[in-house]
Amino acid sequence: MASTAIAPQITLNSQTISTGKVIFASSFIGTINNLNGTVTKYGFYDFGGGGGYFQLDGVIQSANQYIYVTPINLSKLTYVGGNGTESIAVEVMDSTNQWSLWENTTAVNPNYIPPILAVNVISVQINASIPATNFISKTLDLSNLELTEYAFKDLGNGGGYFSLSGVKQANNAWI
Repeated sequence: MASTAIAPQITLNSQTISTGKVIFASSFIGTINNLNGTVTKYGFYDFGGGGGYFQLDGVIQSANQYIYVTPINLSKLTYVGGNGTESIAVEVMDSTNQWSLWENTTAVNPNYIPPILAVNVISVQINASIPATNFISKTLDLSNLELTEYAFKDLGNGGGYFSLSGVKQANNAWI
């Protein structure tokens, strides 16, 4: 009776990392079980959002893309800490070409304080248009970082809506 190879299983380590600090990507890997032979490939995925990023041999890798490296190149893949919490996924392939499941972990900046936003409650006349910035009363960023984007969401059912570049945006969707 032929035996069926079982896919490897990995556990990951979350990392506490300050803005700009560099660690080896392998720091996210805890243990690898059910390995059939040796690891032949590592896969990493940065979900973005926290400002951290991977570098491969010193070249910044874009968020929201798969990054695959062989064991010989694993030491060339580093992670640079961002401003907030970042979700990272990792998988491994063994010498029988079996991939583990993607496992998720986080990279957290312990010094990051998210910005504070104060909003205005505004009454808008039927068919009237106002700039979305009128809803923002005050912003405060205790981490002293530049605010680079704002997100808006229309939760109401009153018939009003946001328009972006003249295009009506759907209710209950982030803009």
